[in-house]
Amino acid sequence: MQDRAAETVAALAALRALPDAKERVLGLIGFSQTGWVLPRVPRLTDDASFLVLIGAAVSWQEQGAYYTTRRLEAEGQSAEMIAEFVKAQNVKDLISFASAASYADYTAQERKAGTADEALTSEARFGFEQRSFGEDVRGLLPGLMLPVLVLSGADDLNVGGPQTVSVYSAALAGANPHNRFMLVSGATHSLFAAQHYNYQLPTQWPLGAQARFLLAGRNAYAPPVLTTLTDWITAVSARPAGP
Repeated sequence: MQDRAAETVAALAALRALPDAKERVLGLIGFSQTGWVLPRVPRLTDDASFLVLIGAAVSWQEQGAYYTTRRLEAEGQSAEMIAEFVKAQNVKDLISFASAASYADYTAQERKAGTADEALTSEARFGFEQRSFGEDVRGLLPGLMLPVLVLSGADDLNVGGPQTVSVYSAALAGANPHNRFMLVSGATHSLFAAQHYNYQLPTQWPLGAQARFLLAGRNAYAPPVLTTLTDWITAVSARPAGP
């Protein structure tokens, strides 16, 4: 995530170097995992003027448990089975990702538990998860003074929207008068209308949903997502009138 923040800083610097962008208001908008990236940026540069976070999680570990819970619920598993599975998964993750375990250690552990080779996480993904396992935005929010807009879907199957809105509100409610934290009713992880597009992965979309999405255009978003987003950006980008 730190590497992604550095890339974002470099992109902002490249924009600022353009002849017509030196005095322009430049902001950042990010979905999902960028919730652990964008709050780092103001500590690295003054080039960003505002942040917009959509479907951002709070904690990597908590998001993982939430995602798994929603997945198993969709499969029709009982609450008792889900609780036991998530508990066992948390223990396995702590052994694999919160320690100095190697990829060989991980594969040995999984094979011992009966996991088929085709179901194993790739070595690249293992390294990414191990580096990201401790991510928690709570440690990034103190001192964040830029205007921040948080939009979370109330029907998000990937990230717990109410938790995200609650954590950001508690940490940043008084930090900037423009700050806004909104739980969007009837919205998915990407703020699409949950009635038609609520799946955890794009690969799960049936052909009917894909066709509807292509025809819907901007109407695929849950109301009032686009109006809220554009009005807020317009407001925080407005410069005070001169004397």
